[in-house]
Amino acid sequence: MNSNIHKKNQKVIFFERSPFMSVELLDLLDNYKIICYNDDYIYRLLSEDWDLSSYLNIKFNEQLENDEAIEILLSDKNFLNRVIQEKKRSKALFFYINKRIDDLLKNANIQMLLPSYEIQEKLGNKLYLSNICEKINVNSNSSLVFDKTFKDFGGIFTQCKNLLRIPFIVQGALGVSGEDTFLINTEKELQKITKRIQKGFKATKYIQNNIPVSVHLCILNDQIIIQGPFLQLLGFSELSAKSFEFTGNDTNQSLLNKTFIKEIQDMSIKIGKYVKTEGYRGILGIDYLCDKDKNIVYVQELNTRLVGLTRLLTGIQKDQFIFPDLLKHIEAFNTPSYSEKCKNLHPGKIVFPKHNYSQVIINNTSLNKVLVLRRLEPSIYKVKDGSLKKIKSSLFVHNMEIDDVLITYAAHEGCEVYPGKVLTKIILKSGVLKDNEYKLKKEIIELVELIKRHLIGT
Repeated sequence: MNSNIHKKNQKVIFFERSPFMSVELLDLLDNYKIICYNDDYIYRLLSEDWDLSSYLNIKFNEQLENDEAIEILLSDKNFLNRVIQEKKRSKALFFYINKRIDDLLKNANIQMLLPSYEIQEKLGNKLYLSNICEKINVNSNSSLVFDKTFKDFGGIFTQCKNLLRIPFIVQGALGVSGEDTFLINTEKELQKITKRIQKGFKATKYIQNNIPVSVHLCILNDQIIIQGPFLQLLGFSELSAKSFEFTGNDTNQSLLNKTFIKEIQDMSIKIGKYVKTEGYRGILGIDYLCDKDKNIVYVQELNTRLVGLTRLLTGIQKDQFIFPDLLKHIEAFNTPSYSEKCKNLHPGKIVFPKHNYSQVIINNTSLNKVLVLRRLEPSIYKVKDGSLKKIKSSLFVHNMEIDDVLITYAAHEGCEVYPGKVLTKIILKSGVLKDNEYKLKKEIIELVELIKRHLIGT
């Protein structure tokens, strides 16, 4: 009895630079806290009604990455002691962690609601993916793996050229969202790129005519929950100048026939069962690539963490009164204290009877840094008379109407956004891709341009 009470009193703490992934849990958990780095509009809006603490950073012209901000939070013992009353009864959540964050957590004596970093790194390392796929008999793209000692670039390039042909893809071991993925045409390009990759790289065959999709798993002791596949947004020049950078997901299923969906789900179950035997629990993202010319599906990447799709799916599940996978993830490590709202949620599968959903990341696509001239405060907007009008101060998907635009993140006024960095993130209660085509809808391109004009004037 006392043991159960102790578990239910444990506090779930979500660390983020600015609340993004953490937001949808606010009205679902009683004993829940967000600790963020920025003192911005999102923090001030949410802290009116919920338990939030901030490091109170106001230097928004500095583009600090999420993991860098978390490292600062965890490095400040005085701050942690002030905002976390009982560390022994607190467990932490993160969108993404690295070795430095893991070490800081251990030094602070804070446990995670995630698999150990060692398991995350072992299973999520791109260099090991081919071995995993071979063990469980699922397709992976032709590849070569090289360790971190790069000397004979001519020999490496020749090996890749002979097996994979030119151009080929190079990926670092642990990068996220396509940040360390490059298309290589020459030996000089290979040599230049490998200087930026510290822990080895994998070279794979370039599949030009493809459909990229993501699957969202939640691996529990008694079941493996599968959501998807859902289309990934990659290679759209309106969203990113980098061809392999992740820029969102669309739930539109028109490009995915039943055979394709079943094949991917069957492969996902195999992967889920395997990582479970390796000690992995909770949310896992799997990226696939369908070679349209050969009609073959390849496993592209295992994301051993909460993924971008988690934010969208949690919002969709709440919108459809479904008990979210993110709560099931927490249950795999803890016994959370649920709010009254959870009594209205039920087990079930996401359906799309009337409309689709999408999440879009809009980056600076120019070759130069740009200055944010006007702030788009994260909230719910409508497009009226050619401009964005804020209609609700909310970050919950269930508060949106069909034609609303939810701004979940936006660069701050006065911030210089470098090429390839994020300008804004949005969620829509509609798909952004045309039916039966891997192309952005005209109205979505217009919306992206409208948002860019608001932020940077072009």
